[in-house]
Amino acid sequence: MKVAATKLCSIFRNAWLATAVAAASLAMSQAAHADLVKYSYVSIADGARKDVVATQGLANPSSGITFMVSGGIDRKLRIAVTRSGSQTPAFSKESGKVLGASDVITYQGKNYYAEEFASPKLPDGSYQVTTDILASTGEVVKTETLPLVIDTTGPAPGTFAPLPYTWGGPVLSGDVWKLGIASGDALTYSSFVLKDFSDTSGISKVVARVYRETGVLHKEYNVLFSEADKKASIQYRTGFFPSSDLDEVFGVEFLVTDKAGNTTTTNRQKVMFDDIGNAPTEPFGVYDPSATTTLAPGLTGFVPYVAGMAVKTNPIRLAWKIPKSNWSTYRLGGLSFTNTLGENKVVGEDAGNIYLVASLPYRAEQLNYVRFINFGSSAGNGTITYDLVLDDEAPKTPVIEKVEYYFSDKGWMIPNRVITPSELPVEITQVRYTVEKRPFAQVTSHYGTCTIPANETQCVISTSKILAKGTAGYMADIFGLRSSDGALVATRTTAQVVWNDLYYPVLSHIYNESSKILTLKIQQQKQGDYNNRLGHKSAWLEDKGGTTLNVNKKLTSSVGEYFEYEFDLKTLPEGVHDLVAGADEKLGAVSKLPLFKFDSDRTSPVVTVSKNGSDSIDTLDKISFTVADNKDPAPKILSVNLKGGPANESIALSYRKIDATTYGLEYPILFPSLSSGEVYTLTVTAQDSQLNTGVGSTTFMYKPATTGIVDAVEGVIKIPACRRNLTEKTGHS
Repeated sequence: MKVAATKLCSIFRNAWLATAVAAASLAMSQAAHADLVKYSYVSIADGARKDVVATQGLANPSSGITFMVSGGIDRKLRIAVTRSGSQTPAFSKESGKVLGASDVITYQGKNYYAEEFASPKLPDGSYQVTTDILASTGEVVKTETLPLVIDTTGPAPGTFAPLPYTWGGPVLSGDVWKLGIASGDALTYSSFVLKDFSDTSGISKVVARVYRETGVLHKEYNVLFSEADKKASIQYRTGFFPSSDLDEVFGVEFLVTDKAGNTTTTNRQKVMFDDIGNAPTEPFGVYDPSATTTLAPGLTGFVPYVAGMAVKTNPIRLAWKIPKSNWSTYRLGGLSFTNTLGENKVVGEDAGNIYLVASLPYRAEQLNYVRFINFGSSAGNGTITYDLVLDDEAPKTPVIEKVEYYFSDKGWMIPNRVITPSELPVEITQVRYTVEKRPFAQVTSHYGTCTIPANETQCVISTSKILAKGTAGYMADIFGLRSSDGALVATRTTAQVVWNDLYYPVLSHIYNESSKILTLKIQQQKQGDYNNRLGHKSAWLEDKGGTTLNVNKKLTSSVGEYFEYEFDLKTLPEGVHDLVAGADEKLGAVSKLPLFKFDSDRTSPVVTVSKNGSDSIDTLDKISFTVADNKDPAPKILSVNLKGGPANESIALSYRKIDATTYGLEYPILFPSLSSGEVYTLTVTAQDSQLNTGVGSTTFMYKPATTGIVDAVEGVIKIPACRRNLTEKTGHS
């Protein structure tokens, strides 16, 4: 063979490199690790192309699936997909050639020597995917099997409805639901509950959507759910709907997505909502006994209200002008009015308005007794407001300065107290009033009565109220004070004494051994009672000695009186823990549930990479690695990556087991290091059963044995004979 010197050198270098690579690839003879790297398919749910890590084990393909399997140079690959319970593969295929330099596939930023196998469409069901690495002779070198579930059917979405309540006359069924904000302390009740959703693949997400009357999506909300109880709940009282005056028909639907990615949507329900009251901010008129004019229909003797004016009567009489469009008689979303202290009457109307009159003692506007009420609500707009002063000729209303209870354990106290279970039993034996002086006798009323003489300020009522162990209760009775003739009544306030030694949290649990996730299920009886003072507070894990443990947790479900938390036991401190779950209620009731011992491992596996003590190697057989863990006898190898060299390689390698604890490498296309900077870096990542990750690495120069030029005479160069085709990395001969 005669060639020009320059071209000859180029040809020889390519041949020399290729010979070294081929020699390296032929050196393998031991078992190799086959990787089913990913599934690729077009999702039936949204038509998008999906690349899914094979260990996920779930797919929802609209047609066939492409399986990516990795191996080593000079290996063949085979795949068989077999339905569970069957002996015959539903799909199988074998490589038509050995893997070579051109068989590099990139996934998630890593390069693999791999091949892709495209299956036909497979029916829904559970499968086993078996991948084999084959020697070029067809001998099975290594087998790996992973599960796969094909699920193209959406979940059963269940049905949803609002939790029932009665305040303000809501409409909770039928073609159009009509809802308000319920009670001011009843977020527990102002909720939609979705129930009876399910899917064989499990549920990954529940979403609620609200649409405007035009059909435009207003907002989408992720919803907490319990897969075990098949329930999900979201409150609608605040921030769910746009503000509305029961004057728009919204659409509400839930979307349930399974773990394979399929989504089913419930029927879209028509819902109207009212959180706008537009109650009057001040009176329209004030009664004046000396006036003879008529301010408006039915308002004879009333004068226009002016902020800061003097009122000549006590009790006072106030009038409000309210548009008919905002009054419940004429529109369902309009206002109504309650007044337990005196007159409450619509006295007249004209073409556009009604005129409402109420009488009540001056400054007696506590909302429990006098207020505007909006649709679907116990109040919705609070009490009335006015800026008036009493005329000198008007009698002054009685005023309570303070009321105290005599508690058997603490003596005299303002009765605004939470009594914990450990403080029970407690007895209340006396009630003491302190009031402003008045020129008339004043009569108190609270668990009995006593009379405060004219120009005096105190009296004491004897009583006996026993708060026993094993009971629960809420003392919110009115502190009554009136003039002796009953004409004048003080602003009514109430006691606030509450206790619970009866309704304890009820605990149960579910534990997933593979994920190390503990689900704590809590039932809090009477959730939301006592004006929302009784209710679930928190949950935790502790050890048997009572020490609270630092562990990641999240609330995953809240439906009425049922709550679920997930605790990730992998995040517990290192060591053996005798676990106890705890939950408490806001008034102090605590329940605990002994669980089990858990050996927490926070120590990473140790990955040791060896290269026979030299920075230069002539074969990858001189590199091996071991993986050891303090708790897990068989930690998992996540990846083996090789980077660098003269061609700046970046390749994910397969590996083989040499003995019980030692691993070697499957060969890649590997070019010799020809200069000092052409260093390779090998990195091995491993993970134990509690997901601690360890990394080991090494660097090396690759200098395999080579062959040289012989008998260069008169421009003629002879190179060694080679019985194999030699190719460049590009695949060219």
